[in-house]
Amino acid sequence: MASAFTSALYVGNLHPDVTEALLFETFSSFGKICSVKVCRDLITRTSLGYACVAFLEQLDAERALKVMNNASLKDKPLQIMWAHLCKDLLEEDPDDDYSLDYDLDYETLLD
Repeated sequence: MASAFTSALYVGNLHPDVTEALLFETFSSFGKICSVKVCRDLITRTSLGYACVAFLEQLDAERALKVMNNASLKDKPLQIMWAHLCKDLLEEDPDDDYSLDYDLDYETLLD
């Protein structure tokens, strides 16, 4: 079994409406997925247009890369490459608090 960080793909040129669920559905046909993360703006929570998809097996990631690179998703061609920088995005940090209220504004957060 490969490390999630050696079997992770960078998926770029995403349509703003692409979600983790859609990426999971799209890429799970290639094998078991460890993690999917669409990168979002910290304040607005809008997509930054790229994501990381980590597979359990290296061979599954290789197949997904070959087949899905330049494939269309929501009428945009995907740009896929090996994700050497996704480690931090895919690791779970127990100190992260993902339960913040999204209605919280930036100035309130600074108080």
